[in-house]
Formats: sequence, C-alpha cells, structure tokens
Amino acid sequence: MCRLRRCCTMATSLEDLRSPLFWRGVFAELVGTLFLVLAGCGSCINWKLQDGEPSVLQIALCFGLAVAIIVWCILHLSGGHINPAVTISLLVTRKISLIKSLFFIIAQCTGAVIGAGALKGLTPPAVRGALGSTSLNDGLTQSQGFGVELMITMNPARSFGPAAITGNWHEHWVYWCGPILGGILAGLLYENLFASDASLSKAKGYLLARRSDSEDPENTKKEGIKIEEGVQTL
Repeated sequence: MCRLRRCCTMATSLEDLRSPLFWRGVFAELVGTLFLVLAGCGSCINWKLQDGEPSVLQIALCFGLAVAIIVWCILHLSGGHINPAVTISLLVTRKISLIKSLFFIIAQCTGAVIGAGALKGLTPPAVRGALGSTSLNDGLTQSQGFGVELMITMNPARSFGPAAITGNWHEHWVYWCGPILGGILAGLLYENLFASDASLSKAKGYLLARRSDSEDPENTKKEGIKIEEGVQTL
C-alpha cells in the first residue's frame, strides 16, 4: 500500500512538469534570486571609492527590503522561497514535492550566478572588489562559522552566485551546510511543536516517514487549482 502511494505521489510530481504554473514558479524563483543578488551584493560595494566599507546598516536594509519586495512580487507564483535552505526545509516537512524542490534550487542558483555576473558587468573594475562574496571573520573558525550560519540560516544561493563568478570557494561549505541544517531543524520544530495542528502522532509520522496530507495526489491537484484561480484573479 505504501509503495502504491509513493508511486502515485511520484506520478503527480512528474505531472507538474507539464503545468505552466510549475514553470512560472521556477522562472519566478530564478528572477527573484537574480535581483536579490544584484541588489543585495551591490550594496556591499564601495561605490564612492572612499576608505572603509559600506555600513552594516546599509547592507542589512538593502537585503531586507529586497527580500520583502521580491517575496511580495512572486509569492503567488512560487511561494517566494528565493533560498535553497527554505526550499529544502519545505521539502523535509512535505510542503512541496521532490521534483519541484530540485527545479527551484537549480533556478535559485542559476539566478544567483546571473545576478552576480550582471553585477560584475555593471560595476567599474576599480570598485568591483569581491562582488560581496561571503567570508568568515578572521577571528572565527570554520566550525564557529558553521554554528553561526546554522542559527541565523542565511541564503546559500546568495553566497553561491558571487563565488561562482569570482572563483572564491574558500570555506564555501559553511554557507551551505549551516543554513540548510538550520532550515531543516526550524521547519521540523515548527511543524511538530508550534503549528496549530502539531501533535505527538504527527511527530511520529515524520519519524516513521509516513505520508502527509500535502503529499496526497488529490490534495495536490486541489492546491494547484486554488493557485491557478488566484493567479487568474490578479
């Protein structure tokens, strides 16, 4: 019975590839992550050629506003992930299918690389620097950096884009492993402790790898219909 359910779920996931809504969501994730990297990493550049770096407040405001605006724009298309850690967290908690999560992550990383490449092309060499590449503070070890990234769960794609363009992969694993593990733990904690339908039986279901309602083919079809209706009303 369980094998039959898995086959039905996989078939439903593959059917998503034929849906225009699916590809619009994938493209939305690509474009959203592109603009996040372009705007956010652009705020890390010292455009005025003055001594010192841009202020932390300036960078934080730019990234924060960029995320808020982008999520608001593409929420109805893809859910506004623009972050592989968010996508993987939703996959583990069975909110999206494996097929969709794979395409979303590929789109996010592709958008990040395009955004970083566009930033390089638009920036004068004198101020280009490292294009906002992420690096650990000299006083931090890699394990400490991993712990920080686990707690704050930042965006791996934001680090991937500039790293791919500049070729700076030093300590890059920290910016993937930390946020992804943090996202998974946060998602499971919320689903099994803080969600309105949290219960002991639900927690056991995750441990036993039971299928959730979000994986039901019928529920997936209904959800797709609701999303399509929402898009048509915009």
